[in-house]
Amino acid sequence: MSLIRTNVLRNGQWVLEMVNSHDALDTSAEPCRPESIKTSTQSRCGLLSTTVFDSPNVNKILPVRLRSNKHNDIAFIGDHQIVICELQDASLTREICRYSNPYTRIRNAAVLGAYDERADEERAAVSSSIEEILGRDATSQCLPPQLLVLTFATGQVCLAMIEHGRKELSVCEIELPLDHTSDPYFGHYLSVDPRSEYIALSSFQGPLIVLKVNPWSVMNNEYSKTGHLSHAVDGVVMQPLHTVLDLQFLHPPKPHGTQTILLAIVSHRGRDVKHRPKFMTWDWDGATEYVRVFSDPQNLIPRAQMLKGPQGEIPLMVIPLLWGHVFCALYQDYLVLVQGPSPSASMELLDFPPHAPSDCHHGKNRPLWTDWSRPFRRKEYLENSSIDVIHLLREDGLLLQMEVDIRESPMLPVFHIEEFLGVSARCLCSDVVYGNSDLLFIGGESGQGGIWEIKPRGAPELKSRLPSWTPVVDVTSTTLATKWDAHNTSTPNSSQKQIKDRLFFASGRGKDGYNGVWALAALPDSTKLLYIPDQYDEILDETGSGASFDCSSRTFCAGQLPSGMIVQISEGFVSLVTGSQSSKHAFKDVLKAPHVVAQNGCFMTDLVAVSAQDEDGTALHILQIDQMHVAHKSSWRVGGDGELAKEQTIENGHESLESLTSIEWQRGISFIACEDRLVRLSTTSEPDEIGHCKDIVWPTNAGDLSLAAPPVHSVAVAFPPMTPASPLFLLAGGTKLYLADMESHAAPVPRVIPLSHTPTRIIYSHSWNCLVVALQTNEGIDLALVDPDTGLPISKPIGPDKEEGTLSSFDQPGDKILSLTEWVYEKDGQVFPYIAVGTAYARVAIVHASVVQ
Repeated sequence: MSLIRTNVLRNGQWVLEMVNSHDALDTSAEPCRPESIKTSTQSRCGLLSTTVFDSPNVNKILPVRLRSNKHNDIAFIGDHQIVICELQDASLTREICRYSNPYTRIRNAAVLGAYDERADEERAAVSSSIEEILGRDATSQCLPPQLLVLTFATGQVCLAMIEHGRKELSVCEIELPLDHTSDPYFGHYLSVDPRSEYIALSSFQGPLIVLKVNPWSVMNNEYSKTGHLSHAVDGVVMQPLHTVLDLQFLHPPKPHGTQTILLAIVSHRGRDVKHRPKFMTWDWDGATEYVRVFSDPQNLIPRAQMLKGPQGEIPLMVIPLLWGHVFCALYQDYLVLVQGPSPSASMELLDFPPHAPSDCHHGKNRPLWTDWSRPFRRKEYLENSSIDVIHLLREDGLLLQMEVDIRESPMLPVFHIEEFLGVSARCLCSDVVYGNSDLLFIGGESGQGGIWEIKPRGAPELKSRLPSWTPVVDVTSTTLATKWDAHNTSTPNSSQKQIKDRLFFASGRGKDGYNGVWALAALPDSTKLLYIPDQYDEILDETGSGASFDCSSRTFCAGQLPSGMIVQISEGFVSLVTGSQSSKHAFKDVLKAPHVVAQNGCFMTDLVAVSAQDEDGTALHILQIDQMHVAHKSSWRVGGDGELAKEQTIENGHESLESLTSIEWQRGISFIACEDRLVRLSTTSEPDEIGHCKDIVWPTNAGDLSLAAPPVHSVAVAFPPMTPASPLFLLAGGTKLYLADMESHAAPVPRVIPLSHTPTRIIYSHSWNCLVVALQTNEGIDLALVDPDTGLPISKPIGPDKEEGTLSSFDQPGDKILSLTEWVYEKDGQVFPYIAVGTAYARVAIVHASVVQ
């Protein structure tokens, strides 16, 4: 044992002592440790949160040229974020940039500026360099053709644009003539006049501000010098005497008129039934009259006129019509057409065509109208036509196309399109420039939205889905962490570092809240569509509402595919029905035989076999289902009685099977197809120990987000990209070839797993590697085990009698599952996984799952 000389802390002072090496190295021999060292050995527990991604909830959809006239951009505006996407096809939108402000809510938004139609007309005849000249000058800082006007809950009013050469939304606050930060509802009403010369702003009971927008050349000069637009407007303030219900600019009396008309729907404070909603109009021509009109608002009180409508109701929305003092006030069941300035306007009260609520309506009262939009029409058409076309959207997915001839007296609306789109709708946008068709962008309320195309004299056709997962009631993750410091136990080379996390959300509402049964009854000469409620107390004949099926002839076979599609084979048609669309295919058209008569038929997966007879005898035809289409594959003519004999046997022998792997390289990025998956390898700015980043590419179907990702066996670049950031890829999987558009950065992939009932809680079971979902049904509660890869249920409840039925603990009507957890019990070396369920009736149920042989 050796002695060493060292400094030792004694009574708060350092002293020099001789100590042996054993005592110096023995930590337990130390007399006392500092208090700060003791705290470092305690377990650490804390919360650190970050936003992984925001739910793509949309309150408003606006087409806006934020870059140039040649870029067809769409703005999806939510509560705290704005997503700008470029429309490339009817079913394809590419995200350009994203703006997020988690600290304040976006109150309203509108488009400021005019769209130059000549850019579209000349685009095909000019080169790319001339296209840049038509848009924005590439060498100077100038304004885009249009801007976004945004109002925030903080009272701020801002202008947003995409600066040239940058992929981010730039927001500039504009100065107002009055401070409104104390009014939390200022900017709830926002309107821009059709010529983009004035902006009107107001709250429910606050002041009305009318802003005059400076000429575009003046704003462009200011922006090129300073880089912002703080002095873009000059405004006047008027204190309203009533509660504001709506604020809209009307169109000028003539297409090229310079008159400006402002409409306000107001109501007196209080509940006096005599004070029904009124409307007031202000009109002026030029900046001089603009100041004079709003100089003395007391003179405008006699110009208010009572709005003719249902007593005690306020209009849901106000729709300006073309041209002049013409607008319509929309109620739940009525439509009021108003023509002329106040107080001498003429009004016509009209009834709406009755439409029962659809399956997408979950409210207790009747569904309400949520939004309207005017489809895009060329200026030449609007100047020479007196027909105004309006799209109306109801919250249960009902779409109406209303046409009004403004030159008729009285004006009577005509409804040409009356379709249920199968979504719970929140907002609508149809004024998108797209060829000769109308594109409808619909934001979902409690589920997915979508993009529909309406061709001339055609019905709406679904092109793609817009994701939305509100309201989210629960969330679970596949990450397995057993203690707070679990992430510190893994080494840098641990394989757990490469495992990607997967998040699952419980949201939406189930369509099958009532467990009724639909049935097709085949009669000798027709088919009946029957509905049997879950109480089994009656049978309802719904043949009149079964336009999707062939009820005019006898049905041979009907069933449902795993994808959810219903296939009906009748004497004359093959009918395909899904939740959002349907199609009928006549045998005479598919087989190109006008006198063919089907005698029998059946189907398996995507193949349909039909026995039919025509002038040449009997034949067996094989048809194939491809999405909503049916194609003729082959036919076999039956000549009469015969027998089948073996002619020849071909021996293939034994051949080795090789794994085919495709490797594609594109601009420093490699794609590898392996084990039915596509992997992207790319270099990173902060390379890890292997020097690159590996991302799993998850193919999704834009038309149906509930479909599982298809297998990928090969990948290649399809066409030379128009821009370096927009390549198109060909993916080969099985017997199908996919043309895919890929995002340039890694991001969470939304996917919808449909359920038969409404989910309330969700967890991920590591024992069974599946999702455990608590469901609310019409009878009470239930549990479902769902495969996270396929989205299919993999369980069935077993009752006390060992037969399929309902779990004995879930037979209380009105009960609700409030909590779920996985309980793993170990005894004598055996592991017993259970699921603990807590219900609203203060009960805890222990559920055991076992594999059925």
